[in-house]
Amino acid sequence: MRTEKSLRNVKYSIIGQVVTLFASFIQRTIFIKFLSQDLLGINSLFTNILSILSLAELGVGTSITYYLYKPIYEKDETKITQIMNFFKKIYIIIGWVIFCLGMLIIPFLSLFIDNIKDYDNIYLIYILFVLNTSISYFFSYDRTLIIANQDKYIDALYRYVGYVLLYITQAIVIIVSKNYILFLILQIIFTIVENYLISRKARKDYPYINNKKLQLEKNEKKEIFKNAKAMMLHKIGWVVVSSTDNLLISKFINITLVGIYSNYNMIISALTTVITQIYNAITASIGNLCASKEDNNKQENIFLKIDFFTYFIYAISTSCLIALFNPFIKLWIGEKYLLSISTVIIISISFYINGMRKSVLAFRDSMGLFYVDRYKSLIEAFLNIVLSIVFAMKFGIDGIFMGTILSSLLSSSWIEPLVLYKYGFRMKVKNYYKRFIVRFIYLFVIIIINYYLVTAISINSEIFEFCIKVICSLIVTTTLMIIYSIKNESFKYFVNLFKQKIEGIFYGKKKV
Repeated sequence: MRTEKSLRNVKYSIIGQVVTLFASFIQRTIFIKFLSQDLLGINSLFTNILSILSLAELGVGTSITYYLYKPIYEKDETKITQIMNFFKKIYIIIGWVIFCLGMLIIPFLSLFIDNIKDYDNIYLIYILFVLNTSISYFFSYDRTLIIANQDKYIDALYRYVGYVLLYITQAIVIIVSKNYILFLILQIIFTIVENYLISRKARKDYPYINNKKLQLEKNEKKEIFKNAKAMMLHKIGWVVVSSTDNLLISKFINITLVGIYSNYNMIISALTTVITQIYNAITASIGNLCASKEDNNKQENIFLKIDFFTYFIYAISTSCLIALFNPFIKLWIGEKYLLSISTVIIISISFYINGMRKSVLAFRDSMGLFYVDRYKSLIEAFLNIVLSIVFAMKFGIDGIFMGTILSSLLSSSWIEPLVLYKYGFRMKVKNYYKRFIVRFIYLFVIIIINYYLVTAISINSEIFEFCIKVICSLIVTTTLMIIYSIKNESFKYFVNLFKQKIEGIFYGKKKV
């Protein structure tokens, strides 16, 4: 049952994200063509500032989701309603806190943008970003119950239909009016409508949560806030690592380079989001597994499968990114938007390092192990800022991303699996570290082989050349990964699972 729900959630999430990615790509292309490069940089900068403001959420969402798994498993509607009523109050407060904090930052925007007076309506643009972020909290709590109940596909349907319609409408507005303000207003309208609709769906499917009188006891609220405080520390680390790069590029280099990097970051973010949908789709099932108190060996066995899948996907993606990033950007928007190959390699490796944490985090969050390694994120945040600034002065943009990679390797990449194995599985973590090192070495070999083979391809037609490079890169990387994985038990499991699904498609109906 868990596997079936996970596969259904994964299917809807990936299809939705791929369609959304295509729509966002068209929207970004039109944005670049009809609006200025500096405006693209401002768009990315303000997005990062609002990501930092989202720290006001304090990790409450993840903490409360964890507390939903047990009552959902036990079908305790009273407890679910109590948790959701508490969630609603907290998220409304958070929405207002983010709005107020956002307004307080307005006088300091000039610290990040040189010659801020040269940009028209810059403060209005920022206020619209603040409104869009704060408003999203006023209804988003209800979708948590849908996701925790292993029905992520419903959330995916609402979310991605909304995104596609938004991107199409924004693209039309840019072409017709070239009005960036209207572009942002549309974003706010769609945020309100999509959140309202998913909230209405949740309250229709789970009508018992409409009982506003049921409230949590004080000791239960304290327990949630205890984990929420720990999650706040985790979130600080995540936000600093993921959201300060553009701020540092803007401060130490220039706003134009922020815009150029944003095109690369859009692709990495889109790819990350597609892959993340898989983990979002299965996290509720993992939570259900942990709530059912299965033995540690079974839990670790499932973790090994998911961790192998994580490596397989991220290794192929990283190798292909390094080989294809610049050819794609050149074909898409031209040579003036290219970053150096050294920068491409560094941001791709950063993508891989962060990606390999996903399987660990999926289990950590599902097991509620937020409190044990709460200070790890503060260490990571401190290291990231210090190392990125120091390296930026010496190596420019490459140094900023080098600092991000090192801060992760020196903290999260080894502490998180240690906590999972010691307090979750209650086993030794040594074998995980060995796998991590061996896998990275093998990935390095794949990257070298793939890059030089793809770079050697030269055809007169740029479009045809790029298509051949994509096919070659996928075949080479996937083949090398299969050779590495052929004897792996987790690989055999996924092969058999794939065979069963194919047989179900061709023979399932005949059995009825």
